[in-house]
Amino acid sequence: MAAFIMAGPLQALCFVVLFALAGLFIPLIGLLSSAALALITLRLGWQKSVRTALPAALILTVLSVVLTGSLSPSLLSGLIQWLLVIALASQLQRSSSWRQVFTYVFGIAAVGVLLFRLLIGDADKFWQELMLPLAETALVKQQFPGVDLAEIINAAAGMATGMVAMLLSLGLILALMVGRHWQAILYNPGGFRQEIRELRLSRTLGLAMMALLTAGLLTGLPLLIDVVLAGLAVFLFQGIALVNGIHYQREMHRGWLIGFYVLLALMPLRFGLLLAVFGIVDSVADFRRYLKPRA
Repeated sequence: MAAFIMAGPLQALCFVVLFALAGLFIPLIGLLSSAALALITLRLGWQKSVRTALPAALILTVLSVVLTGSLSPSLLSGLIQWLLVIALASQLQRSSSWRQVFTYVFGIAAVGVLLFRLLIGDADKFWQELMLPLAETALVKQQFPGVDLAEIINAAAGMATGMVAMLLSLGLILALMVGRHWQAILYNPGGFRQEIRELRLSRTLGLAMMALLTAGLLTGLPLLIDVVLAGLAVFLFQGIALVNGIHYQREMHRGWLIGFYVLLALMPLRFGLLLAVFGIVDSVADFRRYLKPRA
C-alpha cells in the first residue's frame, strides 16, 4: 500500500478516494485514507498532502451530492479528520516528537468537547433526540425484545460526547501511526518500532490527567468526564508503549507480545482502560527507566 501511495500523485489520489468511500460502508477502513495523507505529509510536506486532499474532497463531495442529494455527515467528519491529520503529521515531520503530537491530540479533543457543549447547550438532550428515533425502528425492537431502549439511551447520552471525543482521538492517532509505519517500511526500516518502544508522554500531562480524573470522579461534572474519556484514548498508547518497551528491554519471547495484542483485541474496553491507567502512571513514574535488559 505504502509503495502505491508514493508512486505518484494520481495513485495517491485514487487510494485516498477509494478508501474514503469504502469507509462509508466498512468501519475503520476509512482510516487508511487519513493514513495515506499522513504518509504524504511526513515524506513530502503538508503542501503535497493538501494537493491530494483537495481534489479528493471535491470528488467525494460531488459523489455525495449526486448519489444522496446532500453532503453525508460521515463525509464531513472525515474531511475534518483529514485536515487534523495533515496538521498533526506536519508537526510530527518537523519535531519527530510523538510526545508533542499526543499532547496536541489531547488538546484538540478537549477544545472540541468544550466548543460542542457551548454551541449545543444541552448535550444530553441532543444525543437523546439523535438516538431515540433509531431505537423506535422495527429492526432494533426485534433485536432487543422486551428491553427498555429509551432508558438505556438516556443513560448513554450522558457519556456520548466523551465517547465521540475518545473515538476522534483514537482515529487521529491510529491514522498517524499507520502513516508513520508505512514511512518506516519504505525509508527507515525498524524506525517506527523503536519510536513506539520509547514513547512516553510528559509528566506534566500525566499529572494534569490525574487531576482531571480525580476531579471528574469527585464532582461528576459532564465536561470533566468528557475530557477524561478523551484523555484515556491518548494514554492508552502510552500503556501500549510501556508493554512494548518492557518486552524489548527484557528480551522476552515474541509470543508474549502476540498474546498481549490478542487480549487487547478480545477485551478492548476493559483491557484498554487498564492500559490507559498504567499509561497515566508511567508518564509520571517512567517504569522503563528502572529496567535493565536481561543478561
